[in-house]
Amino acid sequence: MVKLIIRGIVQGVGFRPTVVRIAKRLGLSGYVINKGSHVEIAINGDHSEFLENLINNLPPLAKIDSIEVIDFKLDSKHTGFNILSSEKGEVDSFLHPDVGICSECLKEIFNSKNRRYMYPFTNCVNCGARYSIIEDLPYDRERTAMKEFPLCSECLSEFEDVNNRRYHAQTISCWKCGPKYFLYDGNRKLISSDTLESIEKFSKLIESGGIGLVKGWGGMHLVSRIDCAQKLRKYYRREQKPFAVMARDLKSAKKYAEISKDEERVLTSPERPIVILRKKKEISDELDGVAPGLPNIGIMLPYSGLHYLIFEFCSQDLLIFTSANPPGEAMAIDNEEAFVLKADSYLLHNRKIVNRIDDSLLRVYNGRKFFIRRSRGFCPKYFQVNYYENILSLGAELNSTFSISKNGRLYLSHFIGNLWKYSVLEYMEETIRKFLRWLNLKELDKIVIDLHPGYSYRDLARRLSEEYSCELVEVQHHWAHCRSLAFDNGLDELVALALDGTGYGLDGKAWGGEVIRSTNSDFSRIGSLEEIPLPGGEKAIESPKRILFSICEKAGIEMEIEDAEILRRILKDSPITTSFGRFLDALSSLFDVCQRRTYDGEPAMKLEKLLLIGSSKGVDENLIETYSTSLNGRKTVLITPVFQELIERLPRAKGERERGELAYSAVRAVLRELVYIALESGADVIGITGGVSYNQVICDIFCEILEKEGRDAAMHNEIPNGDGGISVGQNLIASD
Repeated sequence: MVKLIIRGIVQGVGFRPTVVRIAKRLGLSGYVINKGSHVEIAINGDHSEFLENLINNLPPLAKIDSIEVIDFKLDSKHTGFNILSSEKGEVDSFLHPDVGICSECLKEIFNSKNRRYMYPFTNCVNCGARYSIIEDLPYDRERTAMKEFPLCSECLSEFEDVNNRRYHAQTISCWKCGPKYFLYDGNRKLISSDTLESIEKFSKLIESGGIGLVKGWGGMHLVSRIDCAQKLRKYYRREQKPFAVMARDLKSAKKYAEISKDEERVLTSPERPIVILRKKKEISDELDGVAPGLPNIGIMLPYSGLHYLIFEFCSQDLLIFTSANPPGEAMAIDNEEAFVLKADSYLLHNRKIVNRIDDSLLRVYNGRKFFIRRSRGFCPKYFQVNYYENILSLGAELNSTFSISKNGRLYLSHFIGNLWKYSVLEYMEETIRKFLRWLNLKELDKIVIDLHPGYSYRDLARRLSEEYSCELVEVQHHWAHCRSLAFDNGLDELVALALDGTGYGLDGKAWGGEVIRSTNSDFSRIGSLEEIPLPGGEKAIESPKRILFSICEKAGIEMEIEDAEILRRILKDSPITTSFGRFLDALSSLFDVCQRRTYDGEPAMKLEKLLLIGSSKGVDENLIETYSTSLNGRKTVLITPVFQELIERLPRAKGERERGELAYSAVRAVLRELVYIALESGADVIGITGGVSYNQVICDIFCEILEKEGRDAAMHNEIPNGDGGISVGQNLIASD
């Protein structure tokens, strides 16, 4: 007789029912119990055969990290094999993400003979809401939002049937016992309290050109036809920011976007993220209202029964499906919050959203996932690390996440948001405290923050460090970027390009175009872009023409701009930057792609369209040249010569192709010099990280140069390239 201690993703994924089925098939007696920190299995019989069967037949969402075998004497009175009631121990297996509806549940929804026909909350042990509705651990129905909906006799029968895929599935329900949808008009008047009628009427309102708000698993979405984008922009003051869209199915998505096999694999995965895809050229204009001036569009496929039903009642192949929140605020989750947001109709259900979670957003590059927003489907998530300290790292201020380490695991949170909004900062604190409770963390060894003295979470960090009597550690922004990349690639020492919009440097200047050699214990800045003043600081970021003016002044080029004399006077007292993101902003202004930034990354994102035009075969790669020089003890890539040459050549450029070639050649020249500085280190592997590394053209140039030089590229896959990955790097650095 033995007792098996199994750790990993073994809660809420059908693990215990699978154990019972295998044990009964093999004629074994014993039990399985959720202990909070692990699953315990007692077996009277051949455990080797049992384990072989278990490992080869794991549920789709389960993952085993470790198995411990202990000699054990089972009570002789125990007969059969059963699931015992969960115990609340020290939590170690943690939570499982929300997972898109499985094919079997989807078949039931559209089977008129099935009792869940057209039921929007249909799910089983292999799919459905998990993280968004859990209140506490261990994961059982009474500790989820489903506790308000007791099982009917038919659901209970499924729950107790070992051969049913809903055996011990904690969140199942049906028409008789589950949550319901209600439809309200724009004045909060109840239109229908019948679930199916509410969904059908909502879909027809969208079809007729209305703006709808719908409550889902972990948040709410604004929904409209794609040709109603301008109306939606007017409602929510989103002048240019792209909207996410949902396609009826993969075939519909392919009508609008170019989709590679790798992109298709991610798009149709159980996680169902929003995937950034290339617009089809022949219908690009049709999508311009959804993603103005961009070559790409963010598409996701339906992931809940509700989504499929909306498309069932609506003839559209593509709908805007974007997060419902006021600009900069956290996504709405409460029914009362929903009514604050402007819409023509509200489709709301009566199940509580316990934990807010946004849709994941990513880009696929050469089979790798570049997470812009790692959230629903992928979070919460833990990674194995080689240290056992309890460390909380708070990440960056924009696109924020946090990470917590405990017992050799690093738990990465989902996307929190931009912390300069007080409501989002409150949401971050609330979520941190939930994680600490779920992990049963009573003590913290360290709290880690960014070096930036003006970050809005500093007061929160100070309060938490006092509360837990622990050390407060500061970590430089780009060092953290590089360490998250190294971890993502299983590397210790790494030389990498850290390219982004801004990060507070050791010298108090705004870094962002750096070549960094790093380990977890130290880093050195071996190269950077030329220093450029930002006249007016944040105002220069909002108005890229100011950055272009600053470069022209340094290059001795006369440039016409409003308030030129005022800008000249403030240049000497302006913040200094080495940012690659600001270099792209200046290019965007020079080529008249974007003169006013209305959302984060807009100038560079719109420039990508021109770079793609200029990157076609046959382009003269050396059209624009630059060089590096030694300044202040490090190699510095000059960008002023690039703009001198561009301004001289640009008036002679004919059409978008020649303009694109100039822009592409300029980016290539500067990036090439940064890569050459990295290559001089002698490293066999060179990395690229930071928000700029989401840009496909820049990644193509980077990989091409390294391939020619016989070196390997380190790129992201699991940890976000941008500031969403900072908390991971901070945690690793603080552990050393």
